[in-house]
Amino acid sequence: MKRLVNILLCVILLINFTSCNNPEEDPSSTAAPPTTSSQEEYPYEVDESTVVRSEPLRVASLSPSLTEIVYTLGYGDKLVAVSDSCDYPPQTDDLPAVGSIRTPDLEQLEEISPDYLLVSSGLLEDDLAQIQRMGIVVVKIPPADSLWDLRRVYQTLGAVLGGRITGAQKGVDLYSIMATRIFELRTVLKRAGKSCYLIRMLDNTVATGDTFAGDILHQMGLINLAEDSTGWALAADEVEQTNPDILFVDKSVDVELVKLCPLYQNSNAVKNDAVYQVDMLLFERQSKRMMQELEVMALLAYPEGFQGSAT
Repeated sequence: MKRLVNILLCVILLINFTSCNNPEEDPSSTAAPPTTSSQEEYPYEVDESTVVRSEPLRVASLSPSLTEIVYTLGYGDKLVAVSDSCDYPPQTDDLPAVGSIRTPDLEQLEEISPDYLLVSSGLLEDDLAQIQRMGIVVVKIPPADSLWDLRRVYQTLGAVLGGRITGAQKGVDLYSIMATRIFELRTVLKRAGKSCYLIRMLDNTVATGDTFAGDILHQMGLINLAEDSTGWALAADEVEQTNPDILFVDKSVDVELVKLCPLYQNSNAVKNDAVYQVDMLLFERQSKRMMQELEVMALLAYPEGFQGSAT
């Protein structure tokens, strides 16, 4: 009970990232940015085949991740439509839905007629051709595969929406705030030397070293026992040969089933009741909301390291 109280107190003290470190409220962002002309900001070349020639005024998004980041960067007023899966922030409820990446609502897209369409993966060829015939520019920004690669996502999206100088800098600033906090967590967690698995599904679908989630575990200072594996797959015998201190499991997975699973039932994590649910959707979204989950994970992993901290 005392341990739980300490963790809750630490959460109250520490989980202030989205308020105190909100990029919209960051003191460094209060100074007026240098004046730039539209000619300096655009055109912006996203890749060899995609050029944003002027500031987008009407944007649709088929990516829940990019939609969240658009709002975080302060460009939510440019969105005129979102995908069926876009559910955050609440403002997305007021926008028309235009399908998904696999089944876009072409009729609705044509009616809304955005200037640009944001996607994080490729459209089917026929859908892409029809959308381009509508005069809509499709901007593809693939998700990050590591913490460092997250800078690319934020900077590119910022440059698309706000220009290659002003918007790109907003993206860099957001990345810097998040990366700085992760490295602060790392300095504490490295002292604990705690090993873990991040389980997406039973029995052994875990965040491996080549995944975004796996890299985040590493950057936080946790020892990811699946670091050397790939593709979210870990051989059962590898699991049995390890003894994780902590098991993080997606909130869709029943903790009691994890404790009863033969692969984990004899681990230190189960013996010490260190099996915790996390929302792995936030790792997929790769937005600022992910930091809330990382703060809680850090406190659960090593509450003693954060006692008395208010930052």
